[in-house]
Amino acid sequence: MAETIERKPMADAVSTIAWAFVILHLDFNLGRLNIFGNWIGWWMIASAVKKLGEENPEFALLESLAIGLAVWDGVCNAIWLLLGVTVNIYAVNIVVFVLMLYLRFQLLTNLAEMAEAHGCPQRRQLLVLRTVQTLLLTAMLPLPEFAEGSVGYYITVAVNLVVAAWILLLLFSLRRSLGWTPPPKEKTPEIPPVVR
Repeated sequence: MAETIERKPMADAVSTIAWAFVILHLDFNLGRLNIFGNWIGWWMIASAVKKLGEENPEFALLESLAIGLAVWDGVCNAIWLLLGVTVNIYAVNIVVFVLMLYLRFQLLTNLAEMAEAHGCPQRRQLLVLRTVQTLLLTAMLPLPEFAEGSVGYYITVAVNLVVAAWILLLLFSLRRSLGWTPPPKEKTPEIPPVVR
């Protein structure tokens, strides 16, 4: 029963990460206001990795990075909302992109390790999809054949969305696996020794 108590907070944190990934992939705008800004997703990830840091210290290392990405995105959204100006400094955008890429890569790596440690079957798929998504996102950044509006760009975006959806399904599946309560073991009655 103790294993169930320890796994419930982990399952809740994985659920928070899954919903954060949903928010990071959605863009709903009301005029200039992005209703689900990425800063909300990064903040959710920061709170989840803080909880998971109690299980594995490697998660705790990602908390400050997630908070930094949340603050950066919040500031950019506020500037856009108040001034109508997009913060577009190429060098800063590259640094933010690399940090975001690292956070996603390491977060999925840590989740895969956690899945393995708790006997959940999602480890291998998380690692494969983590690598595929990292390669896709990296390819989209510098190559001119992936410039916005090109055929390569739209193909890469479509494949990336499929991979992102698959990752979401795996995260919700991992949450279910962690939240699963094994049936209690029935105690077999002890048979007293036969005295002769």
